[in-house]
Amino acid sequence: MTPLMADLKLGGLRREYPGVPIMALTATAQNKVQDDIIRTLGITGCRVLKQSFNRSNLHYEIRPKTKQVIEDMVGFINTQPRGSSGIIYCGSRAQCEDLAMTLREKHNLGAWHYHAGMSKGDRRKIQEGWQEHRFEIIVATVSLAAGG
Repeated sequence: MTPLMADLKLGGLRREYPGVPIMALTATAQNKVQDDIIRTLGITGCRVLKQSFNRSNLHYEIRPKTKQVIEDMVGFINTQPRGSSGIIYCGSRAQCEDLAMTLREKHNLGAWHYHAGMSKGDRRKIQEGWQEHRFEIIVATVSLAAGG
């Protein structure tokens, strides 16, 4: 990275690169944050596109947690069509790691953990492996942004 790039602040992009188009993308920012991003980047007259988070190709299911929660999960997973994939959310990094290992080692399921405590390279490797169907399950914390 050049010294210029190291010292460059987000708001300086427009000044440093006046002829380069800028696009800002966000998955969850509230309207005020979106406005702040547009103002900070010096974007004027832009088109803002919004879409619902609901994706018709995804199936969401929330089930009660029982005393045999892992067995319940494994039973559910085993009823799904071959080639299905999913994400199981946990409340902590340790829970993610433990559950993924249990699903792999005790139940012979392709599951890997994913959380903010992992290196960027490891997170990318897990995400790519899941997207390429090398394994079926990611066990993730509720939010990477919250330090999960």
